[in-house]
Formats: sequence, structure tokens, C-alpha cells
Amino acid sequence: MPTACWPKKRLPHVEDQVKLANIKFTSPSATVLRLASGPTLLYTMLVFVQAGLNPLHTPLLLCLGNIAFLPECCCLADWPMHPTIPG
Repeated sequence: MPTACWPKKRLPHVEDQVKLANIKFTSPSATVLRLASGPTLLYTMLVFVQAGLNPLHTPLLLCLGNIAFLPECCCLADWPMHPTIPG
């Protein structure tokens, strides 16, 4: 099976790359904020389109929804995505 043996063939190459490269890890909180900022920015742009691209005519309810949207995105971005294997 070619798919089962490819990690064994590539493992020495990966180990060499890890030794040579200066790998910088990002903090989990920065990753969560980065992942949550995309949908929040999209929601903000959709609110402005709904208001006719005039921020002064944006309804208060949509602004409050945008404020409540960021914590929800942070919670969803931090949600564990590990598959559960039955049995």
C-alpha cells in the first residue's frame, strides 16, 4: 500500500527540515483571534452593504449583532475539531 508507507519514506526529510529551519510557533490565542477576525470582518462588510454603504445609516441592531459576533467566532474557532472514532 503506497499510502501507508509514504510517511516512513518522508520522515528523514522532515526531520532534516525541522533541524535546519528556524520554526516559529504562534500562540494559540493569536491563532484563534486571526481565525475569528475573518468572519467578523465579512459580517461588518455585509452590515455596511445592508446599510447602503453609509455607516451613519447602519441600524443599531446590526451594530449590536456585530459586537456579539466576534466572541461567537472566537468560541467557534477554538472548538476542538478532532474526529471521534467509534469503537
